[in-house]
Amino acid sequence: ACFSAQAGDIQGLTAKNVIPNRYIVVFKDQAMQTINGTKRTSAAIAADLGQRHKGKVEQSYSHVLNGAVMTMTEQDARNLAGDPN
Repeated sequence: ACFSAQAGDIQGLTAKNVIPNRYIVVFKDQAMQTINGTKRTSAAIAADLGQRHKGKVEQSYSHVLNGAVMTMTEQDARNLAGDPN
């Protein structure tokens, strides 16, 4: 629950050491499953979201959390945060 954000909300924008246009994206649990119930990889989800939201995937993660570091504009990041998938 500590990683959840409201749709369209980006956490940490006013942090002291923020890196402009670089975001840690944490995937929702339901994003990890395909329609037939098999598990998708974080790399595959990051690539899909990067294409849909104009982001460049820098690194994907699948151990401590399912997510990725992505470079994109703030508006594209807000669009991604509001993506229901």
